Amino acid sequence: MLNTLDSTFFWCEDLCRASANYDEEQSLQIMRREAMRVSDVDRAFILALTSASAEDFILDYRYLPVYNFSVTAAYTKDGSSREVSKGGIYYDESYASLRPDFFVGGQSSRFFAVNLPRDLEYPLLTASGKGISEKEAANRALTFANDMPARGERRSIKEWSGTVCFVPILLVRFTYEGRVYSASVNMHNGSCVCEAPRGKQDETWARKASRISRRLSRTVRLVSFLWLLLASVMIAFPKPAFYFDLGFAALSFVHLIVRLCRLPETKLSFWLALREESVHGSLVALNKGRRALLLSSVLAVLLLGAQIVLQFIL
Repeated sequence: MLNTLDSTFFWCEDLCRASANYDEEQSLQIMRREAMRVSDVDRAFILALTSASAEDFILDYRYLPVYNFSVTAAYTKDGSSREVSKGGIYYDESYASLRPDFFVGGQSSRFFAVNLPRDLEYPLLTASGKGISEKEAANRALTFANDMPARGERRSIKEWSGTVCFVPILLVRFTYEGRVYSASVNMHNGSCVCEAPRGKQDETWARKASRISRRLSRTVRLVSFLWLLLASVMIAFPKPAFYFDLGFAALSFVHLIVRLCRLPETKLSFWLALREESVHGSLVALNKGRRALLLSSVLAVLLLGAQIVLQFIL
């Protein structure tokens, strides 16, 4: 049993520390490999990361407490009773990607006994710097007693207990182009979470697509206004096909409204988000704007040609 001076752990039946199977250099190599797996990672960042020495990183060693609870619930009905024992593991969910509940190695070399938490070499990786209280531990343990009582049964918690294992975690910070990127490495099982910048090709493409869409918007708008203007000029000099002139003007106006309402999106943020979501989707959206310009131009030429034929030939 623990020394009660470590008040946040005095309820624990046992303490242990998971073995550190990866040293500092190996952990940094794991971090580099994980950064390379990031989708569309900035290659210049990878180059800077791989060429950096240990002095270029800010390292912070911590221990993440992983609690193992067991609880026994008694179910009684009409004088008879039964007991169900359950167990479960709890840790800070924000570090789930590091798989702190996955322990590797032989049983004899997997864990090392810890007398007091203060004997640990590094501080705890918790918001308060301490473990959970006995009250919170009891509440966590009770959540594992999840067998539903049968009809007429009454459930009561007979007993609960818990142990804790401290898992070594290496927190890494690396500065690149004025911004700090962080990583976390589980020094026991080698799991890693790494922050890395995306490549600039998406942003370059998005800027190009935004410029193209602005040009398309201006061109489509210009074609539509010219179409309406020419239709108005022809109506001003009516011929026998006067009703056709009115219909053509109405069609021109509708065309203008449709084109103005369905112009290509021009915002850079739109194209960047679309590009990151799907390269295929971004190309489809850009081609829609090009088809809109083509359709607008073809319709304008065909209908204006028809108008000229009716106006001056018939």
